[in-house]
Amino acid sequence: MFRVIAAGSVVVETSEFEAHPGETMMTMYHLDGDRMMLTHYCVARNQPRLQAVSVDSGVKRVIFTFRDGTNLPSRDQGHMDQVVYDFLDEDHFSSRWSFYKNGREDWMEEIHFERIR
Repeated sequence: MFRVIAAGSVVVETSEFEAHPGETMMTMYHLDGDRMMLTHYCVARNQPRLQAVSVDSGVKRVIFTFRDGTNLPSRDQGHMDQVVYDFLDEDHFSSRWSFYKNGREDWMEEIHFERIR
């Protein structure tokens, strides 16, 4: 579920997935000056902040990569490290989240979204 808060300055994504029964995660998207940022509130009990590093000219793909985070004493502690959004049309998009641990990508999760009108 997506909603806009704080006078239109933040988009909030609330997610509940079968991979994490009984758990809810939240991702907040906002501008920081001219940078597009996200903070992901994860079941890993940390809060990585990712920055958009690539937006193609047609805004069909947006790539966010790790900038920093809270509850992360080391980057090698498991955390969401990158997400790639592919916008297929006005009603469909997907995200591919990469989980980084011990110096490498540990696993990837792909999520497909469809707007319900």
